Amino acid sequence: MARQRITVSGAAGNQVPPVGLYEHQGPSLIVGWEDARNEATDVFAQRIDPSGVVAWTPDGRADIDRGQPTGQGLDAAGHVGSRAGVVRVWDDDRNMATGTDIYAAKVGLNGVLSVSPQGFSIE
Repeated sequence: MARQRITVSGAAGNQVPPVGLYEHQGPSLIVGWEDARNEATDVFAQRIDPSGVVAWTPDGRADIDRGQPTGQGLDAAGHVGSRAGVVRVWDDDRNMATGTDIYAAKVGLNGVLSVSPQGFSIE
């Protein structure tokens, strides 16, 4: 069987590093990445169904709109929730006074955030 290439995002700018998250509801693969297409480093994601079809917008959804200039510091990571979606977790340098902080946001299987687009700080 030949391998099939799937374009997760064809947007301009850098999309790195990808983090793949398997979710049990579909089962599908949710891929997250740092994305600088809007001259700010944000967190994007794309859901890929078992047949290899992208389920959300063609170039992924902006899970987290940090609105920070590129180079402000962001390491995307993730954790799979049960049947309700994915919890995105990342370290973030947006608050220069406190240095690097940990943030999180829950993304439903439909790609909709259940919290603020900036996520929330984990103390």
